[in-house]
Amino acid sequence: MKKLGLIITAILIAGSISAQINIGANFVFAFPYGDFGDVAGTSVGGSVEANFFLNEKFALGPEVGFDFFGNNKDYDFDVDFQIIPISVKVEYYFNTKTFQPFVGLGLGYYIAKGEVNIDTGDGLDFHIDGFGMSPRVGVIYDVNEGIGIVFNGQ
Repeated sequence: MKKLGLIITAILIAGSISAQINIGANFVFAFPYGDFGDVAGTSVGGSVEANFFLNEKFALGPEVGFDFFGNNKDYDFDVDFQIIPISVKVEYYFNTKTFQPFVGLGLGYYIAKGEVNIDTGDGLDFHIDGFGMSPRVGVIYDVNEGIGIVFNGQ
């Protein structure tokens, strides 16, 4: 009976704050630059996130993603590179209208692994983990109640 009471309490609490939470799934395109951009091509990936609004303008929440970078065709070797970011982010929304610009910062742990294969048959596998941050700026366009389109850069 104790468990039932705890579950009902959790449901009531979740129900009372549901208007202050949004959950999303994102399709991601990433464009590498610098030395990494010389060997890696455009990334395709995705992420899931939740935003817990502390008030109308501030949100805090987790984000987990997966980015897969393919080969830049200018070289005679193949590159497969994946990044899995696991972060907590804070975002500030400038207004609560249909068109909502925002800025934010994500802090988290990044898991990166990859493989480089040269036409001669030689290759290199690598795995790098570490902490990092991702500043972000973007805009949300509310299509209707509960559905929005997000454009951002990180």
